[in-house]
Amino acid sequence: MDTSQIIKLFIWKCLQDALPTILKLGIKENCVFCQQKEESTFHLFFDCDYAKAIWNLQPVPVQGVFSDHNSNNISFFDIYNVWMTGEVNSISMALEATKCWFIWKERCLRVFENKERTPDQLALVISKHYEYWHPVTQNITSTHGRTTTDTQDTWKFPITRTLKINCDASWLSSKTDASIGFILLNWTGTFKGAGTAKCRTSSAEEAEALALLHTTEWVITEELQNLVIEGDNKATINYLLGQDTTISWQSKAILEEVKKKATQLISFGGFQLVNRRGNKTADLLVKKGRKEAIIILNFYEAPLFLIPTIAYDISKALELCNISITPVSFSVDFYHTDSAIRRITLNESVPNETESAD
Repeated sequence: MDTSQIIKLFIWKCLQDALPTILKLGIKENCVFCQQKEESTFHLFFDCDYAKAIWNLQPVPVQGVFSDHNSNNISFFDIYNVWMTGEVNSISMALEATKCWFIWKERCLRVFENKERTPDQLALVISKHYEYWHPVTQNITSTHGRTTTDTQDTWKFPITRTLKINCDASWLSSKTDASIGFILLNWTGTFKGAGTAKCRTSSAEEAEALALLHTTEWVITEELQNLVIEGDNKATINYLLGQDTTISWQSKAILEEVKKKATQLISFGGFQLVNRRGNKTADLLVKKGRKEAIIILNFYEAPLFLIPTIAYDISKALELCNISITPVSFSVDFYHTDSAIRRITLNESVPNETESAD
């Protein structure tokens, strides 16, 4: 299932019937949404009118998909088996799991914070979250009544004599620190720098906007030229590109500052939207930054945990560009100024494996 680890863990708890629903806790109260039936796992996600409204709304509405089930004789595990067979029309397992996850979050919001959102409001939140995790070009084709999505990898090999800087953010909640960061590579694929910082924001979108601002400010401080800035958040990047998008006023204020500062950049190639898989190295960096007790840290040599991903990105870029290379054994020194990949892309000779390098 291609989704976040927290949703995967949540689905595992559902399958184990380990969610602390009212019925599970033995409390004689009805569902927090409809106030009519006891709150079992099945009722909460599939039988309650609130849940049915969520399934019938975007993204990818699936009307009446569970209407034939008898809630007295079916469990979450049974529904999961239906997902596995691919019999739920026009919806992926990742989206099914995401909708369940946000229904649970809404339930907890009402129980613990006495707040609530309408089905339309929650559907908008689900759409934004799913779009963040799956920012792909969707070519919809029906196969046996089930929609499939073709993912196009939008990672682009940097233009000669330019720099490419990827930024990202890792956010869990408004009550915990988020991590924002960037990674810089030159046109040969050689690592040139990276950095992370901690911040506290009200949403993942706001954290993404701050990542773009932090990156732009760092570029100005380092006086870098001839570069592009890439990110995988569709809403924020599209706003910077002047396209129609719906974002919060907090994010809009930050992105307006990004636009203002970007005018100071010299030979700037602009902001570009990339597939989440094409932004994997920056994603790994910010997740590491969020978990570690680090406030601000700049790297000028590639951190060891990033090296395998950087190596894969470089080999993939060369493959996309149809550049034939002699197999080279990669090491930590691979990322220094005299890296093998640099010699290859500049058409310089590569030492044979039996010869020692200078």
